[in-house]
Amino acid sequence: DLHSTRMIGLDSSGEYTSLRCSSGALALHATIPFSTSPSRLPQFTLHIEGLAGGHSGKLHADSNAHHAVLIGLHFLKSLLPLHHTLHLISVQGGDADNTIPREASFSFSTDIPSATLFRLFNDYFNKLKATLSTSEPALHVTLSMITSIQPHLDAVQSNLMIRTLSDMPHGIQTYHPSLADFPDVSLNMGNITTFENMIHIHYLIRFFNTEEKEKIYRNILHGINRLQGQVSQLYTYPCWEQNPDSKLENVLSRTFESIYHIPLKHKYSPGGTEYGIFSQNIPCLDIVAFG
Repeated sequence: DLHSTRMIGLDSSGEYTSLRCSSGALALHATIPFSTSPSRLPQFTLHIEGLAGGHSGKLHADSNAHHAVLIGLHFLKSLLPLHHTLHLISVQGGDADNTIPREASFSFSTDIPSATLFRLFNDYFNKLKATLSTSEPALHVTLSMITSIQPHLDAVQSNLMIRTLSDMPHGIQTYHPSLADFPDVSLNMGNITTFENMIHIHYLIRFFNTEEKEKIYRNILHGINRLQGQVSQLYTYPCWEQNPDSKLENVLSRTFESIYHIPLKHKYSPGGTEYGIFSQNIPCLDIVAFG
């Protein structure tokens, strides 16, 4: 058992900076089964790459536009009202639950005439690239025909999957009530893979507000259940809340200024740290993080 009243961490992810709090996290693994049938339709691969990506603690409020998997899903969703058939074959994107996917690939078959499909593709992504020219200058998207025909999903299941996954919540959901422009709850679809008639998705919810975290979790359960899938919890850890009465932080600030003759900067982390685990398990622990 650990017993203490003070903790000094030497990791604040910034020089001359003190960390005041960090988010909790809930990691989820969703599995969606599907069946396939032979295809006689033309098949295509949509590939997205070159996005900035980064740590999921740096999600944007408009994260759909910076997330390779969601960019692909939204393009496919834009094709559904055309009254043509569209079947998913596979989808791959992202590396880990705590990173924003930089790349994604979608294979699909459709009876949309090839010339029409390529025109719609160019129109859609020329507009998107113009919108993201400053924030995502390296965005690169290609659409190519597949020469080896592969089995595809049922069209009804494909359409439901595209609509459900693209419409589920993503990015920053709410902001902290007392910290300006700071995420209170956010959701990241870290990676999605297709393997042996199963789609696997890893989600990461970062939170300070437990109630809102549970609401997002229920939304994910509802969406995946609509697709006849299942969701399991991989791991969770608590947030580290700011202590406005921290005596240790006052001592740290005074000591820093007396040595360096500049004020100590303070920051808040939307990422997770080990300090949440210590603060939950050791009551009245006064924590500062500096490094």
